[in-house]
Amino acid sequence: MMKLFGIALGAGVTSAVLFAVVTTASPAAIVLTYLSPLPIMIAALGFTHPAGAAAALIASGIVSAIMGWPAGVGFLVMFGMPAWYLARLAQLGRPGTSGSALAGVPAPVEWFPIPPLMLRLVALASLPILLLGVMLIWRFGDFDRAIDTMAARLSTLLARDTLPGDIKFSDVVKLAPVILAAWGASMLSVNLWLAGRTVKISDRLLRPWPNLPDALRMPRSSAAAFVVLAAAGFLPDPFGLAATVTAAALGMLFVFEGLATAHVLTRGLSARYATLAAIYLASMFLMPLPLFALALLGLIDCLVSQMRQGSGIKINTLPKRKL
Repeated sequence: MMKLFGIALGAGVTSAVLFAVVTTASPAAIVLTYLSPLPIMIAALGFTHPAGAAAALIASGIVSAIMGWPAGVGFLVMFGMPAWYLARLAQLGRPGTSGSALAGVPAPVEWFPIPPLMLRLVALASLPILLLGVMLIWRFGDFDRAIDTMAARLSTLLARDTLPGDIKFSDVVKLAPVILAAWGASMLSVNLWLAGRTVKISDRLLRPWPNLPDALRMPRSSAAAFVVLAAAGFLPDPFGLAATVTAAALGMLFVFEGLATAHVLTRGLSARYATLAAIYLASMFLMPLPLFALALLGLIDCLVSQMRQGSGIKINTLPKRKL
């Protein structure tokens, strides 16, 4: 028990420090804040999920002490508990049925599938932002008044009345939740992958490492939901903005499916690693256009079941004929 508490304490302190450095407003601080769920996920995956839950609570308490209780609650809702819950889901398994008919042969464990896990990740990335929007509308009594108030505060914070390119502060306030939803989905996905790899290296991962390119293929209903949400984004605000926020989080899921599709389709190519490296570098340094392309590829892969058929064909490997 004391060992688990020590692990939870260490993970909680590390997570809180990674989050709190955002107050320095430097590029390195943004990267460190991006990794703040990682210690919690490692504790939950490698040392039981109660250790992860305790780490999330400890980190939230430390953030509250450093930055105030609103920041602590925000950390718990957007970082701490989602990190614990996703790690908990990743470790869920139940006895399978394929081996039960053979006497004395245990059935293989059926682990929690990747697509439902990712859909829950989308919900965890978008729901806190939607709830915050509801709270702001309730606080100020009206959507337009809430937008104007937040825009005025942002103008005061930046000590300027206008932005380059005649961009309105109200437009920035409306765009921020959409970016945060996509950023949150990306953050949780990347940290869960990093935590899984870290725990696997230490031989503490209960679940066999899945073949992610093959496993990450969403049901067609998720593509239909994305199309409906994207169309609903043209509704009057706040309903249109709420739909756009959810579509942004779900869109990041299709970005990852697009990357998985690229991994599958390039199997057997002689220049596979160079091609994949170019895709990842373009996604990081030329965003957002490469992300849109990957999301489109993911949507096509989701809807077209034959998309990945024929992958793995060797290129330029046929023997030469003798003349």
